[in-house]
Amino acid sequence: MKPPFLLALALSISLPLLANDAWTSRTLLTDFHAEGAAVGDLNGDGKPDLAYGPFWFAGPDFAEARRFTAGEPFVAEKGYSDNFFSFIHDCNGDGRNDILVYGFPGKEARLYLNPGAPASSSDWKMFPVADQVANESPHFIDLIPGGLPEIVGAKEQTYGYYEAGADATQPWTWHPISEVGEAATPFGHGLGVGDLNGDGRLDVIEKAFWYEQPAEPGEGPWQKQKWAHLPYGGGGAQILVHDFDEDGDADIVTSYNAHGFGLGWFEQYEPGKFEKHDLMGESSTQNPFGIAFSQLHALALADIDGDGREDFVTGKRHLAHQGKDPGALQEAVLYWFRNTVDADQKIEFVPHFIDDNSGVGVEVKVADLNGDGKTDIVSSSKKGLTIHLQKNADTLSKTAAERWKVPGGRPQDDYGSGLSPQGALARMEVPAGFSVDLIAAEPQITQPIAMNFDARGRLWVIEGHTYPVRDPGNYNAGKDRILIFEDGDGDGTFETRKVFAENINLASGIAIGFGGVYIGGRPTSSFILTKTKTTCPTASPRSSSTAGVTRTPTRRSMPSPGGPTAGSTAATASLPTRRSANPGRRKKIANRSMRGSGATTP
Repeated sequence: MKPPFLLALALSISLPLLANDAWTSRTLLTDFHAEGAAVGDLNGDGKPDLAYGPFWFAGPDFAEARRFTAGEPFVAEKGYSDNFFSFIHDCNGDGRNDILVYGFPGKEARLYLNPGAPASSSDWKMFPVADQVANESPHFIDLIPGGLPEIVGAKEQTYGYYEAGADATQPWTWHPISEVGEAATPFGHGLGVGDLNGDGRLDVIEKAFWYEQPAEPGEGPWQKQKWAHLPYGGGGAQILVHDFDEDGDADIVTSYNAHGFGLGWFEQYEPGKFEKHDLMGESSTQNPFGIAFSQLHALALADIDGDGREDFVTGKRHLAHQGKDPGALQEAVLYWFRNTVDADQKIEFVPHFIDDNSGVGVEVKVADLNGDGKTDIVSSSKKGLTIHLQKNADTLSKTAAERWKVPGGRPQDDYGSGLSPQGALARMEVPAGFSVDLIAAEPQITQPIAMNFDARGRLWVIEGHTYPVRDPGNYNAGKDRILIFEDGDGDGTFETRKVFAENINLASGIAIGFGGVYIGGRPTSSFILTKTKTTCPTASPRSSSTAGVTRTPTRRSMPSPGGPTAGSTAATASLPTRRSANPGRRKKIANRSMRGSGATTP
């Protein structure tokens, strides 16, 4: 007996429920004011406070949003804020921490001076200290020892840093470290700071090259060296530099595409030579734990579980380009990746779920917000400001994604054969949170090769009896057919089975909508028009050759979308058309009537 046809229904509730045991998530503001936030003591009580957009929040309860400057919410679906990054630091040396803000990429940096009693004023004095801070992952870090931390970023197509003078309220001095033309401005992606060569001085790392800090950093361009010898993407976000594998040299963790997919770590195995290890791609099958999300536009380094090994936090940026990026409409998830070693003593980063309704903006901050000795997370994005307080380090392991990919593959000697459908169902292994329902088995269905649900919840399935070799003759000379399974009474059992069409030749895909059924089977695509209510074919299927089509087809004379039962009964239909090479003319794709196709009334 061939394996039964099983339908798997995902119940994706396990990780969020377990995350509730490990983290307490609190949304402090739902309005979009900024894509970054700052952590530091603003009121002098020794406890961390937060700054987000024009507001600051006194810790540890963060109960009230207090203004330090003017500003109204931005519309997440329509644009961007003028506040991308924030930092809290005593910049003027008066003993009170101030707020430093980087605006839109390529725009100014603004310093807001703490008045002493921060709650007493909603209009702190502001001083522009840098005219351009380009790159979408600039830093505020003590790059050059002594004095204030530096603003590290780009300006006018060069990488470099701004250095404060004796009076930090006056414009800071720009020091380029690269040649003109080496930095993408204002919207470059990927930037990090760290000691990459182990000489005790911090270097600047961009998506493919790194700039070695010399003994005299203010004299001329820094030496440029390549670390990514093979392309891996268009550049991500903060490039993390740390000895992740604890072998004595610095490694790199970075996202591959700030507005796409990809995450990896680069192992430094010899001085200046790095080996790429992919951690996550565009498909869940590219991660051994089945995790895939896009737009990792913020990363932060932290020992989340307190085991002495540095982990990192990242997530999905929400509506970065108003929902137009790959994976843009996925949930705004937040994960931390645990740095551990596997059974073979090889480094492994295990994803742990935190939240699916905050994500990241262009930065994510990590700090102990409530003084309990555990690392917490600050998420600032177009979804507002959310803090994630760690409850108990012992529960963190429960939030790890379950491994589906087993090294060496799963054992093959205990696979069942000759099982009944119920027996095969009982032996299936599925991840936690998933269940499998048996809705059809032989002889009701054989050789299922493609399926799709319609607007009424019916399941349309192609039986691929022609596979793998196309039968001689036309597209209507094969042995494939389309079945419809329906749960008419809504009890979860698909009790009705209908044969919709037969004699299809090597079909491999099916789509339902716009008044009919689309069937893919290279080199032809077919369309079967249907009646509403009855799901009866109203015309012979028509076929269009896919060979030589270079433009995206447009639908013509089609009812409204929603499946065969949506809209009014279709009386006529025409095939998709494409633009002719001759301007002003339209040329229909070759089509032929599929006479004798075997399409029948259910």
